[in-house]
Amino acid sequence: YVTSSMRKFALARANRIIAQSETYLGGTDVNDFNSNLPLTLVYYTPGDDNVRLLTENRILSVEVYSTSGQLLNEEKVEDTLYEYDMSVLNDGIYLFRVKFENGVVTRKVVKR
Repeated sequence: YVTSSMRKFALARANRIIAQSETYLGGTDVNDFNSNLPLTLVYYTPGDDNVRLLTENRILSVEVYSTSGQLLNEEKVEDTLYEYDMSVLNDGIYLFRVKFENGVVTRKVVKR
């Protein structure tokens, strides 16, 4: 479910880089609205295998995990946008752990 304010934020920030053909996978869950964690939107286009995380606050780092808990990638980001090329990964479910100054948000992405 995407609210109008979430859509405005995503479109304003991503206008220059996110193609209209991308699929919005989700952004927040109920607990995010009850916390001080920033809104975190996830976009994934299966055709080009890129995942884009878009937030309203600066991301410190992102960790990518398999469902078995194996750390697959860790990067320092220092931006409100993070892109990850999933072409090296097999089809499956992956967890993106996004670290901010005031906490951590985890998002699930399914590669098909």
